[in-house]
Amino acid sequence: EMMAKGGGRTVPQIFVGDRYIGDCDGLHALDAEGRLDALLGLEPRTHPKEEPMQRNLVILGTGPAGFTAAIYAARANLAPLVIGGPQPGGQLTITTEVENYPGFPEGIQGPELMSAFREQAARFGAEILEGEAESVTLAGDPKRLVVAGRTIEARAVIIATGASARWLGIPSEKQYAG
Repeated sequence: EMMAKGGGRTVPQIFVGDRYIGDCDGLHALDAEGRLDALLGLEPRTHPKEEPMQRNLVILGTGPAGFTAAIYAARANLAPLVIGGPQPGGQLTITTEVENYPGFPEGIQGPELMSAFREQAARFGAEILEGEAESVTLAGDPKRLVVAGRTIEARAVIIATGASARWLGIPSEKQYAG
């Protein structure tokens, strides 16, 4: 029924009345465009003009490269802001046994390894913001990013966005993933 009405294959799929909104990203997009309140029959919200968030360093990506950069930057007192992206923790969060990472002779589960990376980065003072960069302007100073509708100005940006799994769409793919 979900696929027939909206065409989406993932959950949740969101409907307001009979209108198909899409997934969570579609809902957030409507909210960011200021159109969600009207769909829900609410009075439009007014947002005071927010000043841009100021940072020395913003790191895009929370995979191994992003968190490694965050650990080193935080230890150098740069107070990095790490932006999560579409798959927080990167591909290792969908990997089971990681047996080729130094220091784990018996291997480690991917999500467990990424959790340790995150905890270590936070311990040294990295701030982690879940969300995707909607836009990035690297020309000029400061660099400008928009994340969840909020403008961030940074002196430097490290792009450590990694890769995404490319699914084939075959029936046994999810069964053997990992």
